[in-house]
Amino acid sequence: MELRHLGYFVRAAELLHFTRAAESLYISQPTLSVHIQQLEEEFGSPLFARIGRNVRLTEAGQILLDRSRNVIRELELAQQEISSLQGLMRGTLRIGALLAFSLEMVPVWLGVFTKAYPEVHVIVSTGNHHDLERGILDGNFELAFSFLPLESDDLAYTPLFEEDVVMVVSADHPFSKHEHISIRDLEHIPLVLPSRQTNTRRKLDEFLVEYDVHPKIIADVDDLHALLTMVRIGKVGTVLTRMAVAGTRDLATIPFGKASEKLMAVAMWDRRAQTTPAGEAFLEVVKTHCGIEPSKST
Repeated sequence: MELRHLGYFVRAAELLHFTRAAESLYISQPTLSVHIQQLEEEFGSPLFARIGRNVRLTEAGQILLDRSRNVIRELELAQQEISSLQGLMRGTLRIGALLAFSLEMVPVWLGVFTKAYPEVHVIVSTGNHHDLERGILDGNFELAFSFLPLESDDLAYTPLFEEDVVMVVSADHPFSKHEHISIRDLEHIPLVLPSRQTNTRRKLDEFLVEYDVHPKIIADVDDLHALLTMVRIGKVGTVLTRMAVAGTRDLATIPFGKASEKLMAVAMWDRRAQTTPAGEAFLEVVKTHCGIEPSKST
């Protein structure tokens, strides 16, 4: 068995689609299938159940996926520790982030980090808050960037900055000229809102209960791009963090005035796992950019 074969298996298991997995690995789909078949022969058990065009992990496949992630992470950690002994910084760093972070902030952090540590390969994935927490606990990410509150006690975090929660409408919407709106104004505009799995939505729901406001919610959308498209083309509004619409010229953001709400942005990681030198270095870049004291974590 070769380590790269485990890497191929992990990618196929994560995507549950051999063609897309092969494309992401820059190998052919038949080559990937051969490597998976070799693993199945070596373990004496099928790792995937193929039902028509659908693929799912078998029980044996799930066991191997969990173990393989740990093996790959430990080897990456060993590589970085050995490199640090030699005064070098090499290896792979996997981070996750809400899409809102990836629009502007993550590229800035990456630019600073990769300039200082060009031998570290950084893999960035986006997802909702639940996916990011699960990704850290499963060993898919070393660091992730989201908003409080956290669901798992196994996660540690560093506060980064507070972010405004704002109303978002199209630039030609009547509300777009307002300097601020009240929470009760939400009852006078149809809303398309982010998924209830997001901390922005959870904060909004608390907000609505606190002020006894009952808006007309016509859709819950878990994709940010689709959500913003609906706001652009319809006479609807949404509620997001200001950073989620950074750089857009055809949308207007309106704060909630006296009832203004904020979310705390954080960097989070698994408190049970050892942080790699690359992870520590990336976190220091983020803290410096956000003006956070290096030792401030929870």
